[in-house]
Amino acid sequence: MRVTVDIDGGVLNLLKAFFTMKYYFGNCYVRRSPSGRGWHLMSFTPIKDFDKILQIRRALGDDEARIHFDEKRLKKPKQVLWTVKDGNAAGEWWDDVERVL
Repeated sequence: MRVTVDIDGGVLNLLKAFFTMKYYFGNCYVRRSPSGRGWHLMSFTPIKDFDKILQIRRALGDDEARIHFDEKRLKKPKQVLWTVKDGNAAGEWWDDVERVL
């Protein structure tokens, strides 16, 4: 299953989430969010339990409003990361955080 995280905090929060995901899942992709104020991270894991995915996202510092939104959605896609917001496009996906910084 995919794990997506939206980090709106500082660079330290980004680095913590990126290296934690890379360590535990073996992969992590990062891009600048379309707002330009944060980052999107994505990893893939064999974990299938969505409640566990939500716990992981909370531990990694994902936007709490986004988590709450996914908890309430019953038959709609979950873990959506916007590619365009207010006319701004998100950056490319990279597998190393240095390119994004």
